[in-house]
Formats: sequence, structure tokens, C-alpha cells
Amino acid sequence: LPVGYHGRASSVVVSGTPITRPCGQRKGPNDPAPTFGPSTRMDIELEMAFFVGGKGTELGEPIKLSEAGERIFGVVLMNDWSSRDIQQWEYVPLGPFLGKNFGTTISPWIVTWEALQPFRIPLTKEQIPRPLPYLAHSEDSRPQFDISLTVDLNGERICKSNLKHMYWSTEQQLTHHTVNGCNVRPGDLMGSGTISGPTPDSFGSLLELSWAGQKKINIGTEERVFLEDNDEVTIRGYCEKDGISLGFGECKLLKDPAPEKINDFPRPAHGGLFLMSLVLLHRAKDVGRAMSGSAGLMSPLLGVRYKRDRGALQLRCDQCRYRVYRHAIPILAVDCTANPTHKQKLTKPPPRSLQFPEYLLPYISGEWQAV
Repeated sequence: LPVGYHGRASSVVVSGTPITRPCGQRKGPNDPAPTFGPSTRMDIELEMAFFVGGKGTELGEPIKLSEAGERIFGVVLMNDWSSRDIQQWEYVPLGPFLGKNFGTTISPWIVTWEALQPFRIPLTKEQIPRPLPYLAHSEDSRPQFDISLTVDLNGERICKSNLKHMYWSTEQQLTHHTVNGCNVRPGDLMGSGTISGPTPDSFGSLLELSWAGQKKINIGTEERVFLEDNDEVTIRGYCEKDGISLGFGECKLLKDPAPEKINDFPRPAHGGLFLMSLVLLHRAKDVGRAMSGSAGLMSPLLGVRYKRDRGALQLRCDQCRYRVYRHAIPILAVDCTANPTHKQKLTKPPPRSLQFPEYLLPYISGEWQAV
């Protein structure tokens, strides 16, 4: 049967919109405990997606396979951004969440369903075992489409694939989505899943192209395993038959760094404190007074500023403006790479005049150091 999962509409963006490197929990196979920080295994997924059109369905009303095409308005290119390290840790037992929901990019215009009909072809993969009757196409049907797809990374071609390699047809996906009575509405967006072909150069994700990180991908004079900051990915698609060409435009993906350069997200001092520390980072917005769009506090001790931004505590050196994020735990430390000769020490806790809320006081007492 077609396997899928639900996404969200809030972070679906059009081609050219920068996507920020996400942060989240990660735990490698040899790590004793999870850590929090920016993803180090940012990936793309070459996909196409269709928009539901026509009249929506009522709750409890499935869509028959023979009628599914009438409910599809058109098709776009899509990239399902993926954070493989975050996804790996959270995936079992409930499936992807933060590893997927930070962004989905689609191409800027929709190619209508009617315009694609001349490019229909039979399924290129025999469906074994034969699907159950509600999903079974007739033997003489042409449910798949011949749509050529490419992926370029920083201007270098890394993938050449085709929608025809998909095991399930678009109509089968929509029919299965509604077979339990799930209603659909005009404008609903449904992705195809990663479009990978039979050859290594047709794999639709860096995870596959790099054999799960074991093989480097050549892009001109550089190599990649997963995406680095400021990489640019461009997905293109087109149909061609009897001298007629139909293009989908570009789905251009710009990968930005995390909001601030974060060199280290230490584990909490006590293993059982991890979830609590995330709550503290969230509630740290209550610290301080409003100051240019964020809350800020100035310590009278040695000119070290303790500043809250984006819900996390920062320690900033006023001399070199170097910042570091830290959990709300007793010891804070700054490695001032911007000015190695500049060293500061804070040998006692920030004064109560900083007005930390009561629930944070147990975590800021004791010895603080800024080195």
C-alpha cells in the first residue's frame, strides 16, 4: 500500500525562499545521551506534488480511483527538506516531525492536470503483489507520466531522474489517502515521495547519493556529503513529446546557516534534566526588559552582557561582540575566538538586580565563568 505521513502548510514556501538550518535533538549510535544543536546532516528530497482541485469532499467520502484525476488541479516541483540526524533520532516509533517540518519548497507555478495528459505512459514498474481492487488500475491504463527531472547543487548536476520511476501513481496516492473517509479541500498539497531511479545518478536525495554519508559527492572542485551553509540547490522538470515541450520552471532552494553560529550545545549537567532545560530555554523569554525587539540585560560586572534572543540565553562580550548560546545551567563559558587575547572571568553569580524569574534562580546560582 502507499505509505505516507502528514505534513503542515505553515512552512510551505515558494522557490527562492531561504531555508534556515534547523536545530533539534540528535543522538548518534555511539552517543551516550542526546544533544541539542544545528543539524549537521541537512538533505533534500526530489519530489513532485499535486494540488487538489474541484469541489472538496465531505468527511467520510472516499475518492474512487476512476474519479481521482477529476480531483487534481495541477502539479508542481517540490523539495521536502530533511534533517537526517534529527529525523533519525525522533523517527521511532512515531515517524518524522522536526526533521521535516521546518520547510518545504515548491516551484512558482502550477502545471495543470489537463496539460499533462499527452505525456501519460503505462506504469514502468509491475506492482507485485497486485494492489487491492480499490487501488488497481486496469491493464490498458496509462496512469504514470514521463516527466524528466534534474537536481543541481551549486550549479553542478548531481541527479537526473524521472517521475515514471515512481511505484505508485498520483491517482493511487489520492485514492488511498481518502479511502478511510478523510476529506480533501481545494488547495490541499500532496507530495509524491522521493523520486529515485534505478541508477546511482538518479537517486533523489543526498542520503542516497552519498550512500548514507559513506561516499562523497563531487560538485566541480568541491565535495559534499550533506548540505553546507549557503549551498544552492535547483530542481528542474520538463515533459517532451513530438516536438512539444512543457516546463515546470525552477524550484530553487537556498540553504542558510542557523540563526546564530552555534559552536556547542552542551548536554545538561544531569541526564534527567534534558527536557526541563528545553523548557527553560523557551521560558527564558521572560528574562529582562524589552530592548530593540529582544530582551536584554546589562551586567555591571566586567562589561559582560547577558542577553536573551530567540528564546535562548546568550553571553556576549562587549569588546569583541562574540556570542555563544548556552543552556540555563550553572556554568556558562565563552571561548572568545574573535579576540583570543581578551579574557574575562565572572567569579560570582549575576546580581539579583538582573531580575531573573524565580524558576531560573536554581540554575543561575553558583559559579559563572566567562573566559
